[in-house]
Amino acid sequence: MAATLLFALMWLAQRPGYGDEEVRALALWLGIAAEAFLAVGGNIGGANVFVYGIRVLKREDTPVRKALNPTGVDGQEASSEGVVAHSSTEPPAT
Repeated sequence: MAATLLFALMWLAQRPGYGDEEVRALALWLGIAAEAFLAVGGNIGGANVFVYGIRVLKREDTPVRKALNPTGVDGQEASSEGVVAHSSTEPPAT
């Protein structure tokens, strides 16, 4: 909803510049903000549906912290699920 509102405001801000074939600064910034909202919302929504099956598999008991993680696992669960978690300071063992 926020992204749609920002896109509508961007359209309104750009209308005066349309006839002059120029991009208005306010419209540009509103468009960038709308794209950011759209990307974040798509990432969170996609993770909720495809990783956790929320509203698909009836998993209402998924905690919010876990539902907002797009990888589907956190550091504590990674080793128990067979996923090896590495820190950014030490390279993975080969």
